[in-house]
Amino acid sequence: CISGLRYTLGSILWEEDNLQKNLIDNTVYRKPKAFDINLLGNQIDRTLEQYEDRGFPFATVVVKQIKTLDGRTDITLSLE
Repeated sequence: CISGLRYTLGSILWEEDNLQKNLIDNTVYRKPKAFDINLLGNQIDRTLEQYEDRGFPFATVVVKQIKTLDGRTDITLSLE
């Protein structure tokens, strides 16, 4: 039996990037989804591919903040 608080993913937010604006969108889930690291990984992979395709092959993603309140997790990322 698994016990403990079940976590959901409420939002994936991006700080304004230094490379090029508005290639990426914030994701806010109206109904939070069960936290799945693959959701986060897929969004990061797609974003890095977009930047690579536009001439930024060395772009990196940094986790700036992870906030959890009552099981809802909000993540802020930055592209550098």
